[in-house]
Amino acid sequence: MKFGESFGKESFLPPFFQIDFCTWLLDNLRGTTNVRTPNWSQMFGIALDRIWWRMNEFIFGQKWIMSSVMVNNINALIHDLQRAKEGEFMLLQFDDIGRG
Repeated sequence: MKFGESFGKESFLPPFFQIDFCTWLLDNLRGTTNVRTPNWSQMFGIALDRIWWRMNEFIFGQKWIMSSVMVNNINALIHDLQRAKEGEFMLLQFDDIGRG
């Protein structure tokens, strides 16, 4: 189903509303959109994951996480990913985890 079908008169809508959801999702995850933000597909994927995680926390854990906290969490994860890609993170062995 295309986004614009629910609005009617699809031909008058911008191109964004004329693609189906699966195509939109895959384009954003592959980085084949017109978004000019560096690393958009990674940012989009992290945001989707965190939104899914937040929904599950609410449904199954009955915990609500404020949007501002989510935005900060997403930005921190994106920053950490960039640092990891640049080799700034040390890899820990499993034995090292949890030891001060």
